[in-house]
Amino acid sequence: MLGSGAALVGGSFVLSNEADEAYAAYLRQTDPTQIDYFYDRAVTFDKLASASLATGEVLFVTGIYLRFIKQPRDSRLGLVVGPGRCGLSLRY
Repeated sequence: MLGSGAALVGGSFVLSNEADEAYAAYLRQTDPTQIDYFYDRAVTFDKLASASLATGEVLFVTGIYLRFIKQPRDSRLGLVVGPGRCGLSLRY
């Protein structure tokens, strides 16, 4: 989760750069069909960048929580060796 979250956050910057370039091309255009094309492209890349950033942040924070904060549960199956003890125990 940590790796994929970091990759999505990094990818959002690439997508944001593409959106900025498409918007700059939109501002330079004079042909109406090209204006629509570059505007739609800028909006699409902007939405993809936002979704990638939000998803990456959620994955990264969840990965940090699972790796460093959440304590693992005790195992339900245990093997105990010793006199007067049951050799195998199962809790549920």
